[in-house]
Amino acid sequence: MLPGMKDSTMLPLSIITACAAVICLISIFLYGNRTRQMKIVRLCTLLQVVVLIGMVAYAFGVKQSMPLGATIKPQFAMALPVVNIILLIMANRRIKSDDDLVKSADRLR
Repeated sequence: MLPGMKDSTMLPLSIITACAAVICLISIFLYGNRTRQMKIVRLCTLLQVVVLIGMVAYAFGVKQSMPLGATIKPQFAMALPVVNIILLIMANRRIKSDDDLVKSADRLR
């Protein structure tokens, strides 16, 4: 923590991240209703984009308050929202293809 930064600075970002994790966990158990599952995955993707934007904004805010010559070192945790977004997009595509497969099988009956 840098001097002058409050502990509560990351609280909204932490709350959004926790909500996104809970929503993703809920979406796993909605395999019976694929359309609702796709909507929830899209919502979770949107929340992850908000987390990513918040992390970038926080990093730029910290950079502005740092002394001259100080740098921010990228860490592994900074890449996790990007990985989550990619995985959620892949999950949404697979759910959609599964839904299309089930609809085509229903047409054959």
